[in-house]
Amino acid sequence: MRSGRNGSTFGTFMIIGTAVAGFSSFVYRLFGDTIPSVFWMHLKEAGAALIMLAVFVFAVAWLLKAKPHNAILSRSLISLDKSSILRA
Repeated sequence: MRSGRNGSTFGTFMIIGTAVAGFSSFVYRLFGDTIPSVFWMHLKEAGAALIMLAVFVFAVAWLLKAKPHNAILSRSLISLDKSSILRA
């Protein structure tokens, strides 16, 4: 059985099979190694940024909670002794 004028069916299948195998290898390499490694690099950076953001928010919350909000502006000391209690 011949395919075309001068080619054989086996030769045609070999060329098509080689092309399909080569393209499959390229696609496997692209989606198996290249794309995940690029995304993993960006995901690691995003994860590190989220951790740093969480640390920063925790530190700011701690500082806001530690700061006295209602500080007394003037203080006075009242001394009580027996004579002041008896006079009143």
